[in-house]
Amino acid sequence: MPESIMAKSNKNNMGQKKCTLPANTGMQGKKTPRMPVDPLTYEFFAPSWRFNRCDTKKWTFPAEIFVEKILPILLSLERMTWSDIKKATHDQGKSKSHPIPINELNREAQARLRELHLSDEYNEIFSLRLNNKYRIFGFLDRGTLEILWFDPNHEVVPVQR
Repeated sequence: MPESIMAKSNKNNMGQKKCTLPANTGMQGKKTPRMPVDPLTYEFFAPSWRFNRCDTKKWTFPAEIFVEKILPILLSLERMTWSDIKKATHDQGKSKSHPIPINELNREAQARLRELHLSDEYNEIFSLRLNNKYRIFGFLDRGTLEILWFDPNHEVVPVQR
């Protein structure tokens, strides 16, 4: 980059680097605004989980398999980003983990959301695929999945073959 448009670096009296722009840029004395990170843009961050909405009456986590089978999968997903998780596809080219409109859930699941007073609050629920069999359903809020149900048998959204 030519010297005339490169910023020159020198040190201030405390030994810290400071950046001085060349005289011909017209930017002397002006601050450059920093772009804040949009809190709604979570796609490039690792997922996090909350269990505060877990339904204790329907599609609950069986204690005997949670630590042995489910927790290791959630821990491995934390090394990915939401973008990576959503882009992962199965053999038919469809996303393994994706939002599902509430009206596509089975009737029992829709009724349970009404009982929990969640059907007015949300119009979709996120399906997180853990493996060929297991799914977790919850509400995705700014990169955190508020986990509601564990579905080991494709009951919440029956598989259409």
